[in-house]
Amino acid sequence: MDSELCRSEEEVFAYLWKSSAPSKVVAFSWTLLLNQIPTCDNLALRNALSLDASTGCVLCASGVETSTHIFLHCGVTSIM
Repeated sequence: MDSELCRSEEEVFAYLWKSSAPSKVVAFSWTLLLNQIPTCDNLALRNALSLDASTGCVLCASGVETSTHIFLHCGVTSIM
């Protein structure tokens, strides 16, 4: 199963780099797919937030601020 997942990821990344999108869009997409966007969740995992800081979405306050939440599930960004 892991080899199938890795092959699938490799195909996505290869397709991304061959894309005709602007290089800054490709670079951002790459960091998004690698879950390296500085969301509250990622910052908390790296101890970049104080211990009492919230990891909730600053836009909708209805979930943890993750890359997936912001780009797929956040009610505020999905209506824009």
